[in-house]
Amino acid sequence: MTGRGGMTGTDRPAFHAALVAVAELYGRTLSAVAQRMYWQALRRYRLADVEAAFGRHVEDPERGRFMPLPADVVAALGPAAGAPGPEEAWSKAVAARIWDEEATVVIERAIFEAFPLALWPDRVAARMAFLEVYPAKLREYGAEMSVSLGWDRADRETALAEAVADGRIGSERALSLMPELQDRLPAVRSPDEPELIAPPPGAAMALKP
Repeated sequence: MTGRGGMTGTDRPAFHAALVAVAELYGRTLSAVAQRMYWQALRRYRLADVEAAFGRHVEDPERGRFMPLPADVVAALGPAAGAPGPEEAWSKAVAARIWDEEATVVIERAIFEAFPLALWPDRVAARMAFLEVYPAKLREYGAEMSVSLGWDRADRETALAEAVADGRIGSERALSLMPELQDRLPAVRSPDEPELIAPPPGAAMALKP
């Protein structure tokens, strides 16, 4: 499961088909390594949102003159793209046990900041307060991720490794928080991740200058 309702392995063929089509518009061919970089950068967003962002980019009179880099696609997505709506965000907050000091929580910062710890465990009051504040926090933080380290060391290791595996945070950030993960992270891979779409033999990535 992805941290913010993003793409899963079943979306990957459609994602790469869209990416290859965009590259063709610019007369470019992407290597397997380049395709993987696009996937890693954009997998946290929903497929429909990414496809729409591709469309906005190619239609832009200025940006659309060049093949989009991952950062260009993110810019077209907007700051809150891929972030859950209020009700989904509340459900995620409860499932993540934000209030539990033993739990390591990797979740959208807007959700973390909006959660009313002072009102918990009164679910009714906490939910009402959360739903009122969350939209403003979402505008402030967009889809930025937050990491709260809990006391439980085993839970911390598992939570960080899973967050790297599903694309919520990068391995560098995880290692900066828990260097002991160095031996575990290379083996972390999403179980539903299919192989990349291979480009023609000898093809190389060419991007805008």
